Amino acid sequence: MGELQDLFDQLLEQEISYAHLLARLVAEKIAKTGITLTESEIEKLAGQISKSIRQTQLRLDIYTWNMSENRSFNIALSSDDVDGVRERIEETLDKLPELAAELTEKSAMSIASRVEASAERLGRRRARDRNKYERHITDLWAKPLDLFGSEVEIADELGREVHTKLEELGTLHSSRQSNVLLRLAARGCQVSREIETLLLHGFADGAIARWRTLHEITVTGMLIAGGDEVLAERYLAHHAIESFKGARQYVEIHSSSGAAPIPPEDWARLRSAYDEAVAKYGAAFKSDHGWACDVCRNEKPTFADLEKCAGLVLARPHYKLASHNVHASPSGVFFKLGLIDDEAMLTAGSPLGLDEPLVLAAHSLCILSSQLCRLYQDLDVLVGARTTQLLSMRVQEECERLNVQVDRADGYSESTADGN
Repeated sequence: MGELQDLFDQLLEQEISYAHLLARLVAEKIAKTGITLTESEIEKLAGQISKSIRQTQLRLDIYTWNMSENRSFNIALSSDDVDGVRERIEETLDKLPELAAELTEKSAMSIASRVEASAERLGRRRARDRNKYERHITDLWAKPLDLFGSEVEIADELGREVHTKLEELGTLHSSRQSNVLLRLAARGCQVSREIETLLLHGFADGAIARWRTLHEITVTGMLIAGGDEVLAERYLAHHAIESFKGARQYVEIHSSSGAAPIPPEDWARLRSAYDEAVAKYGAAFKSDHGWACDVCRNEKPTFADLEKCAGLVLARPHYKLASHNVHASPSGVFFKLGLIDDEAMLTAGSPLGLDEPLVLAAHSLCILSSQLCRLYQDLDVLVGARTTQLLSMRVQEECERLNVQVDRADGYSESTADGN
């Protein structure tokens, strides 16, 4: 991209340089004698003018240049000519933002057009490079990644098994607690697969950011599983609080953003559901985690309060670390799991740092899946839950083994700022 700036600088120099403008003025005067100078001759002329300007400070009225061995021209430049050049420079400077914007737009459209025309070819090249790089990651982390992938499959099967059993018993749709917990378990499997995908591509920081979500699902699942139908009902009812808050934010910005307003009947429905929920559960229900205020014994519980009630406070430091990769905090900018040098800047995947999100995700998924045993128990369900636990332990063991075998200083990170 640097070539574009160089080109713009060259064009700008020609537009506002006294030497270039005077050279073109001289060329116009020469043309009146029936002789047309070439562009290279004009450039040579500009160079001679520039040299004369430095020597005479523009105090000469007549300039003489030898353009070739057999011809020379004596050109008179009046004060009006010089004033005209100055006026042109001033006009160009006034139009500079417009010229820059025009060049930017034209150049961007040209580049975008060329990229689009070759997008398929570039895509195939990226895929080849990506596959080669991902093979390196999977070769290095094959064992723990395979174990985690298997744990996700078992957790998925476990959720399906419990769902089927409860449906056969006819209690699936009558129990809010079962409904909520099964949905949380399903989402936990989906997020775990997202984590697995990120890890396979070497995105440790993205994976731990997604683990943050898995951890929140696990904490919520533990509270729901350890509660009763009333708590599950409060959780479901809190959807009305979240929906109305979102609608209210939309109303505040829709007019300035040009978005369509919320239809009056929809707004009335959202407002009514919100008012009914607050009337039923109290003013504390309006807080972000108001559904859990009773179980946490706090009118405005934070997520840290939910962690404490669920018995997962030991995950708080990891949750804080993961939050850096969700928000634009300085720690998230400078600290990366995929780097060993904080001075480098990571723009792609890295084979480093996959162990922490792997172990955390395996542990959280194991805890979440085991909560399904509170809904239904038979040998299949108990064995499935125990299997996820064993696989989680094996993921941790393999990650610890790799950390001993692989010297992190010998690793590498792709596409860093220094090109290494």
